[in-house]
Amino acid sequence: MDWIALTMAPKVALASFAIASVASADYVITRNSKQTCTIQGQLYNQLGEQCCTAPKAAPFDQATFCFNDNNARFTLKAGSFGSYTLGMSNDNIEDIPWTPGDGQSMSASWSAPDDFAFNYGGDEKISSQFNGDPMSPRKLCHEGVQCCTAGYDGCCTTGRYEKWNLDPVKICSHGDGDVSLVSVPSNPATKPASYKISMYQVPTTNKYGGVWSTYWKATGGPFREEQITITARNNYHPPSPPPYHPPSPPPAPPADHSDQSLINEFNDPSVGIAFSMISLNCWASPGNCNGINGYDRAGFYSTPPATYHDHHQQCMTVVTRNQAMSPYPAYGSYGVVFHIGRSSEFWKYFEVIGHGHDDLVAGPADGGSHTPGTPDWRKMPLQMGKSYDWFASKKNAILSQFHGHAYNEFVTNGLSPHDLAGVFVNDQGYDGSKVVPDYQLCNFVLDGWQKSSGTVPVFGYKWGSLYVKKHLSCSKSANSTVIV
Repeated sequence: MDWIALTMAPKVALASFAIASVASADYVITRNSKQTCTIQGQLYNQLGEQCCTAPKAAPFDQATFCFNDNNARFTLKAGSFGSYTLGMSNDNIEDIPWTPGDGQSMSASWSAPDDFAFNYGGDEKISSQFNGDPMSPRKLCHEGVQCCTAGYDGCCTTGRYEKWNLDPVKICSHGDGDVSLVSVPSNPATKPASYKISMYQVPTTNKYGGVWSTYWKATGGPFREEQITITARNNYHPPSPPPYHPPSPPPAPPADHSDQSLINEFNDPSVGIAFSMISLNCWASPGNCNGINGYDRAGFYSTPPATYHDHHQQCMTVVTRNQAMSPYPAYGSYGVVFHIGRSSEFWKYFEVIGHGHDDLVAGPADGGSHTPGTPDWRKMPLQMGKSYDWFASKKNAILSQFHGHAYNEFVTNGLSPHDLAGVFVNDQGYDGSKVVPDYQLCNFVLDGWQKSSGTVPVFGYKWGSLYVKKHLSCSKSANSTVIV
């Protein structure tokens, strides 16, 4: 069979969300910035494959563009010249069906050597499965039948698959989210075929972690230099998030909210602690920062919110001494840590899946439960009549699915100042390139506590161990000094 060289835009999204449906919207499809057409009135309706006719635009003849928002695949039909179907990559969201907001887009591009053409009609897939830790090894499979294991940024070579007459292939997993493949022909005179493609995340409940895939299928051609962009356009413009106002001072924490009590809760496999890694811009401006994809802005609420706050969705990880868990690495090594025991308030901030699903908005790996980010899908425990015992059983069920070093993901509706215990530092995999100065650690925690001064504990974490590293004597009017 013949091959092409293929490259797609790298994927950068780390969390999925959904946007409320709108009355009127379009998909604008553009080919090589020259040929375009618009599918009208289809956005968010998930009607499957819908098509439009793109008029001739040199050097391209008239063609039909189709997009299926149920599986995020684009098809180009160029008459007798040929056709192809391509799995699209999205920089903003990972939902399938695709549920974009105004201006969000998918894109894909590739180049094909002159001596390779789309002419065999088969589909082409590579899948990647890993345990949820982004740095862990992953199982790479070509067409589901040629598999091998590679490191986070490494290569492996499969065997030959006789049934389909497939030569061995070398598959490389790249740190930028791409995967590449090179055939290893049995005949030394045969020219190897290759391509490189970015992978999109596949929604899954697989307890072993992340699953990623690629897809293309083509006939005819050759299609040598192609670039496809699909942009959502609608008449709905969501209002800007309301200004963030720090909460009223929380009530005094109960007597058991001490440094040692947090360590005791970590050491109790039935309780545990919750932490959230914080980006550098959110350490500097909690509640008003960018976070990532609308998440992790670190907004505090003095009481459990009664309504859904889409601008203050926070990704948390729950851990006990029994899980050798590696925290989310992208923000660096600094986060904040919370009590989630029976006397806490924070468990009431953990979201519950709506529409009759008796579970938390959570999962044992990155991406959690992939629950749509809308008020009808994300409810509050008290609103749904849930007790602490219910919360604890669901939390512990997710902890029981721990595998490898994968971090889990729970989503909360803001943060609780009442249960903020202090600063969390990942000493297991410390990143010295993203150090947060003490005065920012102080200001962040004091903002949460609504205090102008106080002593802030800094907890260190390694697999199976939580300990006090130091205390900061903090004041909002001056930099911190360390108390050993």
